[in-house]
Amino acid sequence: RASRPRPDVAAGEVVRVQTNLGWERVVVRCKHASGRVDIQFEDGELMRQVLPRILKGATTPKASDAAGPPTHASGAALGGAVAAGSRGSSVPLATTPAPRAGGVV
Repeated sequence: RASRPRPDVAAGEVVRVQTNLGWERVVVRCKHASGRVDIQFEDGELMRQVLPRILKGATTPKASDAAGPPTHASGAALGGAVAAGSRGSSVPLATTPAPRAGGVV
């Protein structure tokens, strides 16, 4: 299959990128010589050196975007590394059962 040329984006530009949960608005913070970009989501999370699928020119908010705080997928889904402290982890958190009242555990 032939590769499609990637949209040309510049630092400071607001574009939409595709995540596992849909299209989200991001700000391009830096463009690297390799073609990868650093992007920042509306909630402040920064992803470095990613190759996201970019939807350029459709930066107007939709009704579905205003329905709550933005959430997004892991960095692996966007083709790059995720900044430290990211919420993009797919590792489930372990839960500890609560002790029973009046009984032996």
